[in-house]
Amino acid sequence: MNNHENLKLEILKVFPKDNTTGRILSDAIVADNWGDQKYINCLSESWKDWTEITNKQIDNCSSLFAFFEDKEISYFVPRYMIWVLDDIQNKIEYEYGCSGDSTISWLLLISKNGVINDLFNNEQQDCISRFLKLSRTEDYEFCFTSPNYLDLNDHEALHEEFKKSNKAFIESGIMPSFNKELLELEKSLDELGTLNDLEK
Repeated sequence: MNNHENLKLEILKVFPKDNTTGRILSDAIVADNWGDQKYINCLSESWKDWTEITNKQIDNCSSLFAFFEDKEISYFVPRYMIWVLDDIQNKIEYEYGCSGDSTISWLLLISKNGVINDLFNNEQQDCISRFLKLSRTEDYEFCFTSPNYLDLNDHEALHEEFKKSNKAFIESGIMPSFNKELLELEKSLDELGTLNDLEK
């Protein structure tokens, strides 16, 4: 058994299975589409815990990293880690392929800003550390060398993602609140955009 398969077994062992978040992945897609009700359970989710989430559902939902709270993401991320490990071994057939990038970028971010200590115990952090080492492959190298997920440098795509949200949507109750750090980033990006406009 290779290192990837060994790590998958360890992930299954040390990360909790019970979904205490009350979330399903489709909730993030609803949020990503201005709360459009037609996306409710658009991924046809009937899983009992994260181990039953399918590869196709993972592939179709990278938006949870932008629209879920860190604590909510932490429940789903072990399944995403397994998805990436399978992808590295060419076991995944996918249509979009953004979920792996988002997984690695989020884990790099919380490792950098120290939030990882609030979300994961030592065993889980060890798995994450091993995962990041194994995932630094040719396909994912740019995640380690380009600006991290919430870095202000040259991240127009993320800026546009945040622009899809507005106060009325947040207050609707479909997505009760955004990660505080994400909201602060949106404000910073707005200010950065204003400065750039003034310089033109």
